[in-house]
Amino acid sequence: MGMRFFGRDLFWCWRHLRYLPFYAWYFLRCFALVKHPLRFIRCYMTLQLPEERLVEFRNGMKIHLSSHPHDLVTVFVIFVRRDYGRVTPAQTVVDIGANIGVFALYAASEGAARVEAYEPNSEAFALLRRNIEVNGLQGAIIPRQLAVTAQAGQQVSFPKRASAYNAIVRQGAPTTEECETVQTTSLEELAQPLSSVDLLKVDCEGAEYEILLGSRPQTLAKVRQLRLEYHNGRVDELTAHLARSGLKQILLRPDSDLSGNAWFGR
Repeated sequence: MGMRFFGRDLFWCWRHLRYLPFYAWYFLRCFALVKHPLRFIRCYMTLQLPEERLVEFRNGMKIHLSSHPHDLVTVFVIFVRRDYGRVTPAQTVVDIGANIGVFALYAASEGAARVEAYEPNSEAFALLRRNIEVNGLQGAIIPRQLAVTAQAGQQVSFPKRASAYNAIVRQGAPTTEECETVQTTSLEELAQPLSSVDLLKVDCEGAEYEILLGSRPQTLAKVRQLRLEYHNGRVDELTAHLARSGLKQILLRPDSDLSGNAWFGR
């Protein structure tokens, strides 16, 4: 293991030095958003969870976290840095890779009319449901314990421990993770009952290519905006495919040569 600073590898710290002026603003925003901002910032910087595994906001929202320390990083990325941008009130949102529900809660807090949240992991899904209920958002967020792939109606293996970095365990692939079997759906199937998807958020650790490249133009035509975290460096292939359905790249923010955030819109 390489040298670390505040629990993070030095390469990560070096890569993010250019964002230092932005972090001054982000930390100020924490004081406006979060009930205990100094503790929240300390936990984010040191990659530690608050003792009660809970983040409370000044507007009354509460987010219960799993045992994975990066859940708090996810809260920071979505609510403070706004890596997925703002959500327009009254939108229909689909969240693929919902984990414990941080983006779904953010979208609902921004006024989304309906958020369909897909998360296959049982532990994360239980926290997703808990976070919906504790915030009284049962009418706004619809949780679905399904893995989104290119094909609906199948079964896949998925890690049992909650983590923002979970991915489908492919048949025959070596793994040290304890896994569970979950059902699959597809973008085709989940979009079928919806007249349109105003915002599609995707964070599924590499499965974005299978999901999006395997979707028909008629399905992608329902999507007004797409915001995703991409992996494995295939964003050019994805951009070309989406352009054929009228979704043009409007933002590309690489974290490395292989991963980053990309936004598409009409």
